[in-house]
Amino acid sequence: LFNKFSPNNPDTCYKCGRKGTLYHCLWDCPQSQAFWREVMDMILHVTGIKLLLDAKLCIFGIFPVNHNFSKANKSIINFCILQMSLIVTVLICTCIIYCSVIIF
Repeated sequence: LFNKFSPNNPDTCYKCGRKGTLYHCLWDCPQSQAFWREVMDMILHVTGIKLLLDAKLCIFGIFPVNHNFSKANKSIINFCILQMSLIVTVLICTCIIYCSVIIF
């Protein structure tokens, strides 16, 4: 992912060293999975709803077809996921900028 912005950057995940595709950085990386598990635990604590780890929900905010959440709970879940996605994006962009500065 990072070498798309600067060819001097390695194409590996800065968290685990594996191939750093966008999907890997946002979802597939073991550290990203741990992060999203914590988000699901927080949502469970706030709403009482246990959600399964699902890339469609966590990355895109697409709920499972058979959900029966109230409008309020759906709004809370969307807000939590949106805030956490923002944090992930800021961290990735910060790392890209930081890596580019170090390499140059």
